[in-house]
Amino acid sequence: MTSATRIVLVEDHLIVREAMVSLLGVRTDLQVAGVAASIRETKLLLERTKPDMLILDLSLEDGNGIELARELSRCHSRTRVLVLTGFADGFAVKEAMAAGVAGYVLKEQPVADLFAAIESVRQGRRYVAPAIAARIGPDRTSDKKDDPFATLSRRESEVFRFIVSGCSSKELARRLFI
Repeated sequence: MTSATRIVLVEDHLIVREAMVSLLGVRTDLQVAGVAASIRETKLLLERTKPDMLILDLSLEDGNGIELARELSRCHSRTRVLVLTGFADGFAVKEAMAAGVAGYVLKEQPVADLFAAIESVRQGRRYVAPAIAARIGPDRTSDKKDDPFATLSRRESEVFRFIVSGCSSKELARRLFI
């Protein structure tokens, strides 16, 4: 019998965090090694727990989850990242995959899809929400050729993603600490 996959969950909304811990706790093959609400907390938790998987929201109170995923990829961390988010645009998926994310699940998907994504990522495969994968097509999650957004800086990409998701100027400023 193999050991349980150790997961750190990063979500800034308490009710979602608690619901996720309950959902994951039902499975004996999954173990929640820790939970965090911010990037700052997550970095400390990752050092302490060395999880197999990080389930990460993109929009956090102290920054962008993609930056954390990019940082993990740069340090060659063995922790695989699965994004769980409300951002359903192809741009966010491409940016996440380019940052080294292994899976991308939407919060609007059924729980069965979340468990399928966890299993795919655990087995070393990639997972992209079917609704997004159908829109952007096969192998478009990492293709920068002919991508008009490829020239945007990280900060410009972050601003663009918030605007596309419908953030007001005031909300955008708050999230970006401007």
